Amino acid sequence: MILACVRRPALAIYGLLLVAEVVNWAIVPLAPRFRAELVLSKVELGAILAAVSVLSVAISVPVGVWADRLGARALTVGSGVAIAAGAAAQGLAGDFWSLLGARALFGIGFATVWTAGLALLAEVVPPGRRALALGATTTTAGLGGLIGPASAGLLAERFGIAVPFAVAGGAALLVCAALLTVRPRAPAERHHRAARDTYRLAWRDRAVLGAIVATALGGLTAGAVNLLVPLQLDDNGMSEGLIGVVFSAGAGVFIVASATVARLAHRTARVEVVGVAALMLTGVLGIVLASSETGAVVAFLLLRAPLLAVLFTVAFPLAAAGARRAGVGAGAVVGLLNVLWGVATVIAPLGAGALAQVAGERWAYAAVGVACAAVACWALPSIRATRS
Repeated sequence: MILACVRRPALAIYGLLLVAEVVNWAIVPLAPRFRAELVLSKVELGAILAAVSVLSVAISVPVGVWADRLGARALTVGSGVAIAAGAAAQGLAGDFWSLLGARALFGIGFATVWTAGLALLAEVVPPGRRALALGATTTTAGLGGLIGPASAGLLAERFGIAVPFAVAGGAALLVCAALLTVRPRAPAERHHRAARDTYRLAWRDRAVLGAIVATALGGLTAGAVNLLVPLQLDDNGMSEGLIGVVFSAGAGVFIVASATVARLAHRTARVEVVGVAALMLTGVLGIVLASSETGAVVAFLLLRAPLLAVLFTVAFPLAAAGARRAGVGAGAVVGLLNVLWGVATVIAPLGAGALAQVAGERWAYAAVGVACAAVACWALPSIRATRS
């Protein structure tokens, strides 16, 4: 097991990342019920899904800078409190605005743990295992994607929509207590550069750019799929519980692929790997462009999972390597990744919802396909040479 290769204090950080992902994924199979009970349009539902990303864009950069300058432990503990409160509020929401506010509160905690939490992880893990530990955060996120949709859908069917969020909120508080016992080692270096200088240096490194592109494309694809696929399956007559099971099956594929990529991080953390994954994702999107039948949609969901795993898993080791070369803090670069992820996942649900409402789901999938093809052209030298 990957997590057996890292030190015990890191397990608390992985635990909070896991809970955050469970809560984030829980809303996916419940989106049709929220749409029906709160009378939401597709655009409003897209805004609900995008709220977490909006907060990621707003706070990831300052959180990353603060983590590098002041230390990441307190910020990580605070993120757990916000995750717990935001989860509980989602289950109790009674209209669009209360649900949006609950998602925003959760989004503050989510963005903070994925920035300060990873900076803290880099402090508690020995340098020789850092690439593996950072890559394993994506595997942990995949595990959250496995647990979240199925548990939320099945618990909501049996006990009501508030129960899955209440359970996850309680788990977040328990993990916060464990985080209080984490004692990070004093980092060898604090980075006091101005934010402008930090990001100017980071943007010059191709590995950092590759990490940014991988994260943004993964966020764009996941954001669109998380809106479109549940609605298509619901329109085809699939129950919310079964929708959750299907998403969890995709998460299982994601976990296996991510774990494999993480264990080979010294070989797979390359910009060219990002390009290959983007090219293959372009081809997989052809399935839902050709058919909206349940079998086609489920096949697409499963086949796109390992490709997303590659994009997200290689991003953090790429970013860490680029940060070291550029001489900037890991927290600042992770914050930059989260901002780009946030921008992508804000644009994707809103844009996909608008395109689906006006022109149909195929146009939304086609837009994602264009983005995938563009990334492949940038990342693969052979394609650039052919085009020129």
